[in-house]
Amino acid sequence: VEVRFTWEAEVGSHAIRIEVPGDTYSFTENVDSNTPPAVSTEIVNEGGKEIKYKEGDEIYFKASGTDENGDSMTYVWDFGDGMTANKADASHIYALSGTYTVTLTVTDDRGGSTTDTFTVEITKPKSEGDESPGFGAIVAIAAFLAVIVAVTRRR
Repeated sequence: VEVRFTWEAEVGSHAIRIEVPGDTYSFTENVDSNTPPAVSTEIVNEGGKEIKYKEGDEIYFKASGTDENGDSMTYVWDFGDGMTANKADASHIYALSGTYTVTLTVTDDRGGSTTDTFTVEITKPKSEGDESPGFGAIVAIAAFLAVIVAVTRRR
């Protein structure tokens, strides 16, 4: 005879008694509370979370998680641009400039979860055509044009 049962165990001590014809079995089951995982995140690239990155830069994210109950954990990164990754250490490339909210959610086997959120700023890379002349260059060009006008008027 096979007997199975399940119950929604609450935290605490539970006395369980099983009776079958000719035999009784009793035991106590202790259910511990679940402590959510602890997690820390970092950006491995030089400068970490303190610098701005450019469109197309590959950014390396690292998570360090521990679980007081010894449960195994799952990691889910949300990079804030619709892309995700499901591992502790991940990398991502942002295609567009902007400020993105990065969220890491770490969940243990018993459903306890912890979330860490931070922002990453992505800028457009400067191209050669994007640079405008400085004030000194503008004054030099204006002076050069004034000389040309003066010389052509004297002729």
